[in-house]
Amino acid sequence: KDGKLIKYNGKASFVDIPEGVIEITEGALYDKAYISYVTIPESVEKIDNSIIAWTDCTKIYIPKRVKNIHEKAFSCCKCLADIVVSEENEYYSAEDGVLYNKNKTELLFYLDGKKDKVYTIPKHVKKIGKSAFDKMYNNSSYPYRMLEKLIIPENVEIISEAAFAGLDNLKVVEIHNGVKNIEKDAFKNCAKLEEVYIPESVEKLLVSVFAGCKSLKTFYVSDKLSNPKVSENIEKIAKKYNLEFAQYNFKKQNGFKISRQIAKENNMYAQNYCGCEFSQA
Repeated sequence: KDGKLIKYNGKASFVDIPEGVIEITEGALYDKAYISYVTIPESVEKIDNSIIAWTDCTKIYIPKRVKNIHEKAFSCCKCLADIVVSEENEYYSAEDGVLYNKNKTELLFYLDGKKDKVYTIPKHVKKIGKSAFDKMYNNSSYPYRMLEKLIIPENVEIISEAAFAGLDNLKVVEIHNGVKNIEKDAFKNCAKLEEVYIPESVEKLLVSVFAGCKSLKTFYVSDKLSNPKVSENIEKIAKKYNLEFAQYNFKKQNGFKISRQIAKENNMYAQNYCGCEFSQA
């Protein structure tokens, strides 16, 4: 209707959306488990929320005219592991099952069908988009829920709202020095999250960032945080989850010995080398 695909009522496993469709509306092919492949025509410019939710699609192609993709366009697609974007598209690009903006500085969507247990954000990314890893359902049997560790390198500056919310099996998050803003609900309902590293570069961190993270045990926080509000909010989070908030300077006054004792008392892992390449030679 008027260039919009409202609802697909067919029974085919391979669906060819007809040329002339400009917008694929919310849930257009929703809950059609028998659908394994969808062809999007070159006429499409807008892709709305959950267009192929609860289907068995394994791959999706984004044509050159698409300029608006909803942040949850491909939510609830447990088999979707591959996305290809036309080289002529001026707004989007894709690589290894991840959707980015054109120059790959913003990570927009991590596909449900990826099977990583450990994932490092690529070095070209400066911003992790809203709900980039968050999905609308809660089922640990789905492949992307296998993620146990996230490494966010120094090139990332912004972690947007609900970016990693609901990652059921996530246990450790390493946020490297360079990240400035961590928006609300960024790690909401990561029920198994135990360890978080907060670097000195963080200038904004709200209490709601770790809402529902009931397994939190340890925060590693830099003592050089520039914004007192960040430290205050971290103390509130620690209090909420009954964590002892202790501040130590391990560089002075027999600090290394104290650190080893604290690690032993709290059953924490402590490596026996400094971490540089020469220490393991």
